[in-house]
Order: sequence, then C-alpha cells, then structure tokens
Amino acid sequence: YMDWLMNKSVEKMFSKFEDGFNLISKARGKTNSVKVMYELFHYDEIDLLVSGEEITYWNSLKDNAEYIDGYKEDSQEVKWFWEIFDEMSEEEKHKFFRFSTGCDRAPVGGLNNFSLKIQKINDDTKLPVAHKCMNTFSLPTYKSKEIMKSKILLAIEYTEGFGLI
Repeated sequence: YMDWLMNKSVEKMFSKFEDGFNLISKARGKTNSVKVMYELFHYDEIDLLVSGEEITYWNSLKDNAEYIDGYKEDSQEVKWFWEIFDEMSEEEKHKFFRFSTGCDRAPVGGLNNFSLKIQKINDDTKLPVAHKCMNTFSLPTYKSKEIMKSKILLAIEYTEGFGLI
C-alpha cells in the first residue's frame, strides 16, 4: 500500500516532471541532471520551486478570495468568516490553509498568485469541507459567528487528509 501511495500512484505524473527536467539537462549538454539542477538554481530557489513560499502576508488570501454558489463578499457569513480568520493565531491560520488547500506553503509568488474559493452550503448541521484540488472551502450557513468559529476550529484541528498527516 505504501509503495502504491508514495510511488505507483504518482508514477505517471512524476514521469512527466522528470521528462521535462531531463529536457533542460539535455539542452545544456549535460547528462547528470542533479548537477545541472545545481548549476541552474541556487538551493533556496529549488526549495521554493518544490515547496512553495512561506506565508507572511495573509491579507492577500482575503483580497483574492472568490465567492461561489450564493456567497458574495458582503454576505454575513463571509464577513463572520474573515473576522474569525483575522482573530486566529498564526498556527491556526496555517492549519486552515493546509485544511483548505492540502499545502502548508503558498505557491511561488505568494498568496498574490492564489485564489481561495469560498462556497456556500445551506446545511448548517455539517462541518466546513475542503476541496483541496480546487482550492475550495465549503462553508455552511451557520446561525451565528460563535457557532461558525467553533465548527471551523473543530474542522481544522481534527482533519487528517489522505491518512498521511
């Protein structure tokens, strides 16, 4: 199972990445792609390309957010959400970002190059849900800010995500 999860399930996608990387290596006339990688990039640039950027400016998340399925920027639930988000600790904000995207770092260029979609769900008996592949945070229409805050914090605290965390 672990071999499938870590290797075989991503083999096709990794193969495409490897082909592209080897294409760069051949273009430079080298056969050792690791050596070429270190000639093309500084180690911190490689880390940035592979892992993304540390998140330091959270306001871009709000500035670039999109609202779908009935939510608008001035919806009461959206206002409550951003108030709750602003009150979160740095650790809670990182947990929220990981919950909603599956990543703990922003893409290259920071959150300026990222758009979180906040989707309306009319069933307030459910916890918020994240659709990580589409960067969509599904937020139920809770009756109060206090209920919303407790449900969001519960969701981000006890999420597991594919059994790998």
